[in-house]
Amino acid sequence: MAFEHIIGLLSFVYALALTHLLLSVATLLRAGRRVRFSWITAGWMLNACVLIIENWIVFYGLRSLTIFSVGTIFFLFALGCSNYMYAALVAADAPPEGEIDLWRFHTEQGRLYVPAFAVCCLFALLTGTVVAGHFTSIGDWVSRNYTLLPMTVAAVVGCFTLRFAWLQAIVLAVIFASWGYFIILLQGVMR
Repeated sequence: MAFEHIIGLLSFVYALALTHLLLSVATLLRAGRRVRFSWITAGWMLNACVLIIENWIVFYGLRSLTIFSVGTIFFLFALGCSNYMYAALVAADAPPEGEIDLWRFHTEQGRLYVPAFAVCCLFALLTGTVVAGHFTSIGDWVSRNYTLLPMTVAAVVGCFTLRFAWLQAIVLAVIFASWGYFIILLQGVMR
């Protein structure tokens, strides 16, 4: 079946993305006292984890498709790659020596990973259009996009407010509120 073949490829991409995140957390934990913790950086890393898991779950809805066009396959792969890039960019490194300042990491590297998340949001908005009618109703697609719009706007605002912790906290609060709404009210259960 085409779905198993395609989800196999996407699963590798998502497994590698999660590996980056988990390895980053493990190396930061191992570095212990050398790490100056930042809730903002941790929030962006957690967001990457939620994004990957939630997109992988959403792909399950494609199981009813029997035919995938080459364009759809490349689009889904590009979506997976954008998620991977976000996860790889937000995963902080832990050099063997010296202090690891996660706030400084955010202010320096956030210019790469926050826009990467905005790209992921734009891909998610387009996904409903690319596969519309295949795994959701139009009403469901509109509801999901209503959830994605505040997340996308927050991500774009986040791109321009990297050095302001309180604005980054608001951006992350909007993103996690959107995730909560999406997961609790729209995701439902897997069948």
